[in-house]
Amino acid sequence: MTPKAPRPVQIPSWLALAQLAAACASGRWIFRGETLTVSREGTLLRNPLRPKAGRVGSQKGSARKTPYQPKDEERSLADFMRQARPHLGHTPASAGR
Repeated sequence: MTPKAPRPVQIPSWLALAQLAAACASGRWIFRGETLTVSREGTLLRNPLRPKAGRVGSQKGSARKTPYQPKDEERSLADFMRQARPHLGHTPASAGR
């Protein structure tokens, strides 16, 4: 049986939020960092867990606007290594690849 989506709750204060978080900290609750899709019937539709780099969204502030490509990750790492060198006291032996 698929669980039903919880009803939205108004949280009136930071203290109430902290109490809610403490109640959810039973060791069985995990924050995924992504919202869950809910069907029209109110059933939770679980999406596969993806790292932030793999999440695509068109909304402002989304991690990616296009699907993940390994070449993008390689380019980002190369940019980081190039930009980091001036801030290092020495050049790492693995910097030349």
